[in-house]
Amino acid sequence: MSEIKKCRSKNCSCGAKRMDRFLVPSILLLLSEGGSYGYELTEKYSKIGFTQSGNDFGAIYRTLKTLEEQGLIKSQWEMNKAGPAKKNYSITNKGDSELAQWVEFIKYRENILKTFLKR
Repeated sequence: MSEIKKCRSKNCSCGAKRMDRFLVPSILLLLSEGGSYGYELTEKYSKIGFTQSGNDFGAIYRTLKTLEEQGLIKSQWEMNKAGPAKKNYSITNKGDSELAQWVEFIKYRENILKTFLKR
């Protein structure tokens, strides 16, 4: 992990800084595994490994809002007797299709990276 942190310096051009671009497919993947609340998603996202600097709650919540506006996910307020209302997010059919496209793109990139590493 220390290697990745070095790559995040201002002078590095390796692209490790762009790992956050996988936020959208990560959220879609997590929601395809079951509905979840915003805070739970931030916890789950940090375990995927695309972020080394902790959770950016703002980015995650902005992305959730955008995905909902695009019809890729939907939300529903759940009222709990023991605590405050929580917004539960779930993936839509359109979101499943988008996730499938991301999977194909990532597989394509994986093949390119394997070729690069072999050389």
